[in-house]
Order: sequence, then C-alpha cells, then structure tokens
Amino acid sequence: MKEVQFTKHAEEKLSERDIGKKVVATTIQNPDEKLLGRGNSIIAQKEVSGKMLRVIFREKQQHYIVITAYFTEKKRYEVNK
Repeated sequence: MKEVQFTKHAEEKLSERDIGKKVVATTIQNPDEKLLGRGNSIIAQKEVSGKMLRVIFREKQQHYIVITAYFTEKKRYEVNK
C-alpha cells in the first residue's frame, strides 16, 4: 500500500477543518467514488457521517500527495444517484 503524504497547505486545511489524516488516507485507499480532477489531480469521495468527504490528491509511483480535503453536502457531488 502506498504511503500518503500531505502538503503544508493540506495539513493546515485539515487542522482548520478538523479532518483527521486517517480518514483522508482511508478515503484515498477505499473511496466511494474516484474522479479526475484538474491537471493531474484525482478526487476521492467518501461518505463520512452523512457528509461527503472530498480529498484532492496526486498519485506518484511510490506515494500519494494530498493537496486538500473538505466536507461538503453529499447531494452536491454525488455521481451515482
């Protein structure tokens, strides 16, 4: 399993938004949905406690690099309805 690393920006936003690194790693490794983001980023989505956690990250050969993560309303980004 690849290591999950966090940018400084991601660490600051996770702290501000009270999102744990463990739930971010779980979302990347076992998402409900995985979408292509802008550039070469990937968006992993997972329902957590009735909300949608979205994790924006890049995949490298040896690891994942988390750019940011945030909770939003599930209905806003649901792909499979």
